[in-house]
Amino acid sequence: MAQPVDERRRVYRAYRDSSEVARVLVDDDVGINPDYNNVPDVGASGLEIVFLEVHEAQRGSGVGRALAETLRWRHTGRRLVAYAKKDADGFWATLGWIRHVHADPANSDWLTLFISPAL
Repeated sequence: MAQPVDERRRVYRAYRDSSEVARVLVDDDVGINPDYNNVPDVGASGLEIVFLEVHEAQRGSGVGRALAETLRWRHTGRRLVAYAKKDADGFWATLGWIRHVHADPANSDWLTLFISPAL
């Protein structure tokens, strides 16, 4: 039987009418940069969303929100962590996730860190 290349990482996919419309890669190994402000210690309960992609034609339809919420319920007791792409801060904020900025906000290269509230 074939084993996953990396057992800490998993991909979840969302389908509509048998076509993939979104996917997300999660990793048990959460890497939070210590230079972000007011970040809680998520410890072993952390689960990092490495990426969440929604097909361009499906953006704004709620499929990304549904996928993120499904992950929260599927991994109850875990804190989900995501570094938002430059244009995705609004998406994560509308989910009610807690926003954390880098200690050097003048440097625009830092992505915003979002952490889901505890369930």
